[in-house]
Amino acid sequence: MTREQNVVEIRTKLSNLRSDVLTSLHRFLSIDRADKTKKRDALLTYQRTATAYFNSAETFVGDSELLGARDSKHWAQGFAEDCFAILESIPQHLELLKTEFNNLGVHDLSSIEPTPTAYANMQRMVCLYLTPEKREGIYHKFKENQLPIYGFEQKAKNFIMVDKLLAFIFGAIFLTAILVIALFVPSPSDFQYNVFRTILALAGAGIGAVIPGFMEVRFQKWLRAGGALAVFAVLYFFSPANLVVQAAAP
Repeated sequence: MTREQNVVEIRTKLSNLRSDVLTSLHRFLSIDRADKTKKRDALLTYQRTATAYFNSAETFVGDSELLGARDSKHWAQGFAEDCFAILESIPQHLELLKTEFNNLGVHDLSSIEPTPTAYANMQRMVCLYLTPEKREGIYHKFKENQLPIYGFEQKAKNFIMVDKLLAFIFGAIFLTAILVIALFVPSPSDFQYNVFRTILALAGAGIGAVIPGFMEVRFQKWLRAGGALAVFAVLYFFSPANLVVQAAAP
C-alpha cells in the first residue's frame, strides 16, 4: 500500500468516526430524560465515540509527517482547517458532557477531564498552517475554558531532522574517505572492492536521507526498498557507473 493510499484510508476512517459521533449524539438527544438508564447509556456511547474520533485525529496528525502527507502544502493546509474545526467543537463537547453527567447525578467527572498535553498535535497543526487570527482565536477559547494549551505554546522537537543530519554527516565523511582512498588504491583487490562498495552504499544512503523526494526500488521478488534504503540497495547491488556505460554503448 502506498503512502497516498494510507492517507486516504485514514481520512476515510476519520470521516466514518465523525459520522458515528453525530449518530450517537442525535440518539442521545432523542431519548426522553425520564428514562435515566437509557439516557446515561446513550451519553456514555457518545462520549466513547467522540473520544475515539478526537484521538484518531490527534494520532493521524502525529503520523502524517511519517506518511509523507505534509510534503503537500495543499493537503497540510486543508487538514489544518479540519483540525481547527475539531478543536472548535471540543469546548462545547466537554461542556455538554459535564452538564449531562451532572443532570444524571454523576458528579465524578475525572473520566472526561483531558490530560495536560491533550490535542497538542492538532494545536500545532493549526499554529503551523493557519492565519494568526485563527490561531489566536482558538488559543484564547481553550484558555478561557481552562483546557490544555500545550500544543499552542510548545513547538514540536524535530528529532527526525537531527537523525537525518547525523546520517548526512556520516555519509559525507565516509564518501570523502572513499574518494581519497580511490586516488591511492586505483585497482583494489576483490576484498577491498567489497569493503569499499559496502561503505559507499552506507554513505550514499546517509546523504540520500536528506534529499527531498521519494524513491522506491524493487529487485526480483525478495527486495522492496524506499528512501535511504533504496539508495543503499542501488549502490550495493548495482554499479551505477557500469549501468551508464552499458546504456551508452552502441
